[in-house]
Amino acid sequence: MDTGETYIKQCARAEEIQKLQTFTQVWLPRQDQLQAMVLPLKDDDLGELHFDFNLFVEIDCISKLGDYRLREYKSYEQLWLAFVMKELYHKKWDSEKEDWIG
Repeated sequence: MDTGETYIKQCARAEEIQKLQTFTQVWLPRQDQLQAMVLPLKDDDLGELHFDFNLFVEIDCISKLGDYRLREYKSYEQLWLAFVMKELYHKKWDSEKEDWIG
């Protein structure tokens, strides 16, 4: 489980994700919890979820920006959070602003 400073900032700034819980502190969703958020969009089809996640990695993280963007993510939780924010809220993490932009 990623408990690093970057993931905490990403989760804290993901207001849409934070609204899903009633905690007073920042919620750090596990990878399986992040996957469960987008699985209904894929008709609960794990194969489709896997396929779309791989497309996200290949197209959004590697092809468009070279290998650089993929290196921004230091854990699978960060990578899955980025996928969830793109799929559900059409937002991307801006590491310079340290915020999600849409």
